[in-house]
Amino acid sequence: MDDNLDFGIIDGELIRYNGVSENVLVPNGVIAIGENAFRERLFLKTVSLPNSLQKIGNNAFFGCDILESVDISDGVLEINLNAFDGCYSLKKLVIPKSVNKIIVDSKEHWLKGCSSLDN
Repeated sequence: MDDNLDFGIIDGELIRYNGVSENVLVPNGVIAIGENAFRERLFLKTVSLPNSLQKIGNNAFFGCDILESVDISDGVLEINLNAFDGCYSLKKLVIPKSVNKIIVDSKEHWLKGCSSLDN
């Protein structure tokens, strides 16, 4: 099976993950995770993002109930509204120093539902 079929990518933006793997390595060359790209992928446990990535879109990982870890590479500049909303099992999320913009509608909404994160 060609892993590239798992990723819907247009002009460097991952618009949808179509695969079924629990552990996902987003291909190098992807510069943006689009809005709702991983939305409600209920089997997803870990995601590693490439060094080429610059932006994580609105609701990118919304509702990924068992997602435990997202490895955000240095180079990401922007994380958009509710990117991790409803990721109840998220235990590890390291925001690199390169991030200079996090879009939120309220402080409480930034990581809404991420009850497993250490403070």
